[in-house]
This record gives sequence, C-alpha cells and structure tokens, in this order.
Amino acid sequence: MSAAFTRLAKFNRRRQLGRTDVQSPIWLSLAARLRDMLGENKLSARSAANVFWAHGELHGKVDACSKGLVAELGTYVQRKASDMKAQELSNCLLITAKLGDSVPKVLTAVPDIARCMPDKAQDMVPQALANSLWATAKLQDAVPEVLIAVPALAARIPFKVKEMVPEDLSNNLWAAAKLQDAVPELLTSVAPLAAQIPLKAIDMVPQDLSNSLWAAAKLQDAAPEVLTAVPAVAACIPDKVKRMVPQGLSNSLWAIANLQDAVPEVLSAVPAIAEQISYKVTDMIPQDLSNSLWAAARLQDTAPEVLTAVPVIAARIPYEVKGMVAQGLSNSLWATATLQDTVPEVLTAVPAIASHLPRKAQDMIPQHLSNSLWAAAKLQHVAPVVLTAVPAIAACIPGKVADMIPQHLSISLWAAGNLQDAVPEVQTAVPALADAELSGSQRKLRFAHALEFLELWFMPFIAKVGFFLLAEHHEVYLFRLANIEHSRELMSSAKHEELTSTQEKAAKSGDRVLVITLTYMRKKTFRKRLLPYMYFLANNFCQLICIKGVFRLSAHFTPLTVNITLSVRKFLSVIVSILWFGNPWTVLHSIATVAIFGGVFAYSQCPAPEAAKPSQDDKKKQ
Repeated sequence: MSAAFTRLAKFNRRRQLGRTDVQSPIWLSLAARLRDMLGENKLSARSAANVFWAHGELHGKVDACSKGLVAELGTYVQRKASDMKAQELSNCLLITAKLGDSVPKVLTAVPDIARCMPDKAQDMVPQALANSLWATAKLQDAVPEVLIAVPALAARIPFKVKEMVPEDLSNNLWAAAKLQDAVPELLTSVAPLAAQIPLKAIDMVPQDLSNSLWAAAKLQDAAPEVLTAVPAVAACIPDKVKRMVPQGLSNSLWAIANLQDAVPEVLSAVPAIAEQISYKVTDMIPQDLSNSLWAAARLQDTAPEVLTAVPVIAARIPYEVKGMVAQGLSNSLWATATLQDTVPEVLTAVPAIASHLPRKAQDMIPQHLSNSLWAAAKLQHVAPVVLTAVPAIAACIPGKVADMIPQHLSISLWAAGNLQDAVPEVQTAVPALADAELSGSQRKLRFAHALEFLELWFMPFIAKVGFFLLAEHHEVYLFRLANIEHSRELMSSAKHEELTSTQEKAAKSGDRVLVITLTYMRKKTFRKRLLPYMYFLANNFCQLICIKGVFRLSAHFTPLTVNITLSVRKFLSVIVSILWFGNPWTVLHSIATVAIFGGVFAYSQCPAPEAAKPSQDDKKKQ
C-alpha cells in the first residue's frame, strides 16, 4: 500500500499521470483498502508517513484522495508520531503545512509531530531541516505549539549549512524571517546561511532569489549579517527575472526598496524587474500591486527606471482594488500622492482607491490613517475625488489617536489644516489629535524643564511659557503652512500676547483648525487658573523666610557656615525639581552640583581678610 501510493505520487510530481490515469477505478479500490488498514491499525509508522506524504501530493488532483481520507490519515499519523524517524517527521510536518488550509483537520497532528522533533533533529539531513523550518513558519499562526521544535532545528543548521542546496538555503532564510519574533533563537542561523548564499546564488531558481531578497529585507535589523548575501542575490536577478512569477517580482521590488540604504548594490536589479512587471502586471494579485506601487514611490529618486512600470500598475489597480486590504489601500494612496509629479498617469488609480477606502478605514492602524489623510491633502487639487474618503478617515482617528506616535500626530494635524476648507468634517479629528499632543510625554518633559529653568517665582507666566514651547516645537501642524505669513503672525501673537487674544485672531481669520487646537490647549493649560498664583504666593513666602534665615545665620555663624548652608539648600532645590517634575538626571544637573559645592570649596580655601587697623581718630577716642 505504501509503495503504491508513493510511486503514484512521484509519477504525479513528474507529470506522468494523465487524465485517464487519474480517473481510473483502481483509485477507489486503493482508497477502500487503505481505510480498512487504518481501521485495523495495520500501517507502520514509516508506511503511514509515506502514505500521508503521497496523499499530500495527490489531494485535489485525484478524487479518491478525499478530504475525509486525508483527515483519517492525519489522525493515524498523530498516533504513530512517536515511532517515526527524523525524515518521516519532517515529511509529515511538511504535508500538514500544505494541506492545513484545505483540510484543517490534519492540523491536529502537528503538536505531536512537533514534540517528537527535538529528539530527532540531530539525525535530519539538510533538506529535512529546511522543510521542517519552512513548515513551522507556515503553521505558527494556526498551531503555535509547533514552535517548540524550532530551537532544536535551528541549532543543527550551522553544522549542515555547507551541505545545503540553494533551495534549502533560501527556505531556511525565509523561515528565519517569518519566525524571528516568535523564536529569536533562530537568528543564530542567519550568519552561516548568509555566508553560504553568495557561493550558491548562481544556482538559485527565480523563486529562491526573490525569497532570499525578501528575507534579507525582513532580517536586516535583527541580523545585519544577512546583508552580506544581498549583492550576490541582486546580481543574479537580471539573468533570471524573465522566469519570475508576478509575486516574485513584487516581493523583489519591495525588498529592494527596503534594502537600498543598507546595500546600494541591490539597485542594479531594478531595471530588469521594472521591465518584467510591465509584462506580467495583469496576473498580479491586489497585494502585489500595492507593494509594487509603494516600492516604486520609494525608489523613484535612486532608481528612476522603476517609473516605467508605474502607469501599468496604476491602470491595473481599479480592476483589483476590491481585494485590497486596509494596508494595501493606504500604501497605494500614499504612493500615488508621492508619484503624482513624476508620473501623472498614476492618478488614474485614485478614484477606485478613494471609493473603497471608507469601507476599510475602520481596519486601519494609526500609521495607515495618518498616511491616508496626508495623501488626501496632497491630492485634493489634482484628484478631488479623494476627498470623498476623508470623512471616514477623520471619523476613525479619535478612536486610535492614543496609539499614534508624534510623527503620525504631526502629519495628521498638518493634513487636517490643509483639508478643512474642502472637507469640514475633518475637524472632528482635531480635538483628539491636539489633546494627544498636549498629554504626550515629550511635551510633559519639555514643560518640566521650562519650570525648572524659570524657577517658581515665574509661576504666573507658566501657562503662556508652556504654550510657547509647545507651539514653537510643533509649528508645522499647529498652523496652516499654506499661508506662511499668516502662520508666523499668529505664532508671534502666541509668543507675546495672551492665549485668548491669539484664539480671537485665529477666529477672525477663519482658521478653524487653529481655533479648535487653541481652544483645547487653553482648556488644558488654564484648567486650574488659581493654582499658578497660589504657587507664586507660596514661593514668595518661602523666599522671605529664606532671606530672614540668612540674616539670622550671618549674625551668629561664620561666613563659611552660612555659605555651606545656602549651598546645601541650592542642591536640595535641584533634587526637589527632579522628583517633583519627574525629570531625569542630566549633564546640566551635574554641572550645577559641581558649581554649587565647588564654589563652597573655593571659598573655604581663601585666607580670611586681616582686620582693619584702627584709624588715628579711633585711637584718640580710645
């Protein structure tokens, strides 16, 4: 039984099974006999692994190899996993990865297979290691238990890497890129893999080249050693690019866009890839289109040849836009805005993207929202249809503004300022954006530094100073850059006048985004109006007590004692400012401490001045 199915599977791989062979009634007899043997537990572990592998190759091509039979085989393999050898375990894991989507029931065997692998990993040949890691990377989301096998597999790679064929090297590197977050131990295998790839890159097929380049882009931060393999891979692409499938072309271009700064040599592959994309764009899936357009936007300055592919990509997007996920829509719109000047034909994709974006806006992460809003602001004059997507984007921002980094906040506020006249609904996002800016840790730190520098007796002016620092740092988005002179005038007002009057000026000028932003800043800054004045009075009272204390000390103690006392007080004020405002100890604090106690030490080393001799009049009086 095992030999029969294995032979038929090999015939299928060599494409030696014709239509009449597939429809032969013998298949039904074989399937019935196999079911009987499974029920009677007559298959050994080795035979079960071979038959399972054969069904993985034949499923979907031969009707007799049905889902039900494959599921029964998976359950049988699960029971026999502990008796399997290294190669058999690897084959079974590979088949579960291939059949996991079409026959989910086979996934029940994965945990048992994975648990047996660490003890057998040392007996695996290079191909078995590569297949096991590839399968693990494919299965990690569906069956997280499979990850227990990875450390043992990774530990064997350095010992087997020299025996690996190009496909094994590529598969292992791809698996390392996919598993780097879940199993960081796998990163130890990247360096030996990267060292071997340049020696065998010339023998790689197009898919291996594109997978290796994609993996290098993903691993460059976690394992920089991978970059040593990139020049050799890139050099081989032009000769084999004609045989690349559309996904390989897209992945390669995306990887080059991400690797161009670290390895400029990778740009040599761009012209050949761009030429082939023009021929195969009709076969690209939505993700390939969005990735290619994004990569073209990133590469337009360093590799202008990529621009030749942009018109055909943009022309294809309207036909595939329905299948794009939120990230694909956002990236495509961003790329369109970035490429509009160099390739105006890219604007043909905007209507389709804008019409579908509102439906997916809720699924966007903060970066996608801010990039989409920025792109809409850039495209509003050349492609006004993009404005139809703005209300949906703006409506989603308040719910995700807490996760935005300062760059996203800045971009979003700038875009809102430029879109407010065309799409007034964008103002709904401004309060949340302004509120997030005011409550950010960077602003808190800057404000605390200002308080420490100005000392407590400037408390009545703290609110204005805090606003000044905030506006000074974020001028780019608090004011509309479309009207530079108006922005500078308002900024000057913010520096020298009351916040209220600045708000009134903004209202008169019709800058609604600025009005909303200033209103929220005013609420935040002046929420407790009396508190600054209370601090001011308390500080003056403390200063009065300190001055009185100095006079009393001078009357009863030596000048050196008074100086030491005052120096300790100054040092304690530095410590209090750190604890009160939550600031870290900086070089300035160290300099202040040295200056305080250094002055005391220098004073103590000065000789005491001689007493003045009595004058002649004093002597006469005496």
